[in-house]
Formats: sequence, structure tokens, C-alpha cells
Amino acid sequence: MGTKKQIIILAIAILSFTGCSYRVVRNGYEKNKHAYYNCDVLIKKGVTFNLKGAQKVGDIKLGDTGFTNACSEKKAQELLRKEACSIDANLVIITEEKQPSSFGSSCYRCKAELYRTVYPLEYYKDSTETVDYKYMEVHKIKQAKQSNYTAAIFGAVIGTALGILLLAF
Repeated sequence: MGTKKQIIILAIAILSFTGCSYRVVRNGYEKNKHAYYNCDVLIKKGVTFNLKGAQKVGDIKLGDTGFTNACSEKKAQELLRKEACSIDANLVIITEEKQPSSFGSSCYRCKAELYRTVYPLEYYKDSTETVDYKYMEVHKIKQAKQSNYTAAIFGAVIGTALGILLLAF
């Protein structure tokens, strides 16, 4: 009976350390927890314009912990904005992104660079890249829903198997 209790305690301990939010890797900066709010931030993807007057202040990578559940593209944008605001950056350039998939991760993941600009944000809006990340496109929403459905079924099967295994001890 002691072994079953130890397994349950170990499982709870592991789950409590994993969390349900993005795995955030920061490079070149530390966020200011007291300045974690939404401010005016421009988010662009793979821009090709001149970053004149923009100082790079850090890099960020948003990944999946395996237990992440609030990880849509919209949630990633919110987190990128808050991270930028926490270090007085106002331009985020997404350099790499991975859409949710049925077999990989059900989360939107990305790498981005954070910049502090000298010129007003309007200067940087006129680029050859037309993607302004304000709203998710309809096909991305459908794809994310399908991925979440697949992940839910997979999670239910794994959860049931683990439950039976724990009861067997």
C-alpha cells in the first residue's frame, strides 16, 4: 500500500512542477515582473525592412511543456506583448513559428526578437511584409481545433491507462 501512495505523491509532484502555460526561454534580458502589462507593441513576422533606429534588446522562445493548455497563437501574441512591455520594447519580430499539429504539439510555438525603437511605430508598419498579427485567420482556428480534439483524445487514453495502472498497485 505504501508503494501506491508513493507513486501518487510522485505523480502529483511532477505535475505541479510542469505548469499549464508556455515554456518561455529568454535570451539577453530578464522580464520586469512589476512592468508586466499590455502596452502599444507592433508584432511582425519575418520583416524585410530596414530596422534603422531599432535596438535589439532580447530574444524569446515560446515552447510547449507537454502539459500546456492555453497555447493558441492569440495567447502567444498576448505573452509576447507583455514580455516586450516588461523591458520597454515596442517592436516584436517573429523569426520562426510552428503551427499546432496532430502528432507533434497542439500548441503554437515561436521564436522572436524584441526591439526598442527610436522612431514611432508607424515608421515600421510600412514594410514589404503585410502580416500584422492582430487576429488569427479562420483556417488556423480550424486547424487548432482539430489538433486540440486529437490531443484531448490522446490525453484521455493516456489518463485512463495511467489510472488503471495506479489502481493495479
